[in-house]
Amino acid sequence: MKNKKQNPRRRNTMTRYSGSSKIFVALAFAFGVTAFGAAAAELRIAGPGGAGQAAASASMVKPYAAKAGIKVVEDEYDQKLAEIRAQVEAKSLKWDVVMVGPSIGPLACDEGLLENLSGKGIVNQADFGKPLNPCLAPMFSSSGVLVYNGSKLGDNGPKTWADFWDVKKFPGKRGLYNAPNETLELALLADGVAPADLTKVLTSPEGVDRAFKKLDALKPNIQWWNSASEALQLLASGDLAMTYCWNGRVTKANRDDKRDFRIAWDAGHLNGSEYYAVLKGSPNMDAALGFIKFAAEPEQQAAFTNVAPYAPLNNKAVALVDPALANVLPSSHMQTAVDQDDPAYVSFWLDKMDNLNERFAAWQSK
Repeated sequence: MKNKKQNPRRRNTMTRYSGSSKIFVALAFAFGVTAFGAAAAELRIAGPGGAGQAAASASMVKPYAAKAGIKVVEDEYDQKLAEIRAQVEAKSLKWDVVMVGPSIGPLACDEGLLENLSGKGIVNQADFGKPLNPCLAPMFSSSGVLVYNGSKLGDNGPKTWADFWDVKKFPGKRGLYNAPNETLELALLADGVAPADLTKVLTSPEGVDRAFKKLDALKPNIQWWNSASEALQLLASGDLAMTYCWNGRVTKANRDDKRDFRIAWDAGHLNGSEYYAVLKGSPNMDAALGFIKFAAEPEQQAAFTNVAPYAPLNNKAVALVDPALANVLPSSHMQTAVDQDDPAYVSFWLDKMDNLNERFAAWQSK
């Protein structure tokens, strides 16, 4: 891709994996340490925090550190491009490896902020279904879904995003993520757009106007939230009749907190990938590349999924995942997914994010 050294765009990026857990995973290693891991005494890795990062730490980071015999320092960040850009442009890196989402990753690569991984034998394209971005190693995918409380609505809960908009049939507040991305899409789904057509409609000249018009109808009943934990707390308390949230957090709440939160997969869900990448100019390049190669292997990705219910992206990992998890993973419901990794979808948000952030804030304030 064409590198852009200075780019004023900023990404209002979601953090899908907030939360906390104590995770202990024992992994068997069937192969030795690669040459990548031998050179550095320390490796610095940043992720979005919470349950997702804890699972990655247990299934990928700590096992690699033990096998390679190096010290790994873990950090958290809010997955905003500005933090990556500032470090690389100042040539003062706090991190070597970062976890990035479906929009921030391609943009960071486009700006030349990440190392090119292609040709280094890091990731085997044949193990992954989609074409690989040269800077990004696929790890797992998650979905933003329609969620309701089964203990309150039972089997009579919402089945579609049109139901989500229907406050007469289902009275009460609706929880939506406080950003235009992952909100405009839902409005179009509620307006009758099929998941397979969502990107085409959203990126059309009239797509955004259509979404805002649909949001107008629900506006008095919207409760905006900024974190998944906030959304699920409001749902559990009854302050929300239903909400948008991310599938892994919903499943974790059901498992750990004994909730009866139910996902309406058939309504349509927004599915995107998470990746590991190496910051441009990392002084610990060999260890960084070794870690990413290790994390992309099927054994590690399956171990991650068995702890945190997000779908592994290495196709060979699927057979290693606990079969009991299958129905709660996005990979079992892809027929109703909106593909956030679609290049047209990614390009739209990279180009329009700043303008839509401004328009969204102005709309909210009216």
